Amino acid sequence: MAELGVAGSAVGIISLGIQACQGLMQYYGSWKDAPRDVAQMCKSVRNLEETLKVLKVTIKDKGVATQAETGVQNSIDACSVSIDELQGELIRVREVKGDSIWSKVHGQGRRLLYPFRESTLLKLKGIVAEIRENLSLAVDVLHL
Repeated sequence: MAELGVAGSAVGIISLGIQACQGLMQYYGSWKDAPRDVAQMCKSVRNLEETLKVLKVTIKDKGVATQAETGVQNSIDACSVSIDELQGELIRVREVKGDSIWSKVHGQGRRLLYPFRESTLLKLKGIVAEIRENLSLAVDVLHL
């Protein structure tokens, strides 16, 4: 019975990760002609999204063995923290505060410049790498 709890938790976190990846791809994907770093970040997030989709289907189909629950749950919890960070980045690029025209102009200006900030790209790259490491551990535990 505990298997279902871990599998359900995994599927929920993975779904959130997929949504975050899709949102970031939607935003950064519009910058196809942007510098190489943005293009690489888009590719990395897209690959993570595909990995999460495959893992979600696999966990739904096979479930999680009782002896693997703890390791998988620890990896999923670590992924959850990183996925929350990705969600935060997504909210940050979408967020426009206030209803005045100046608030909207300021928000659009911030959104236009945001993808080109090197520190932002490095942060996203680190988050995606951390999620991949944790997913790798979960996959190893599940012997997938």
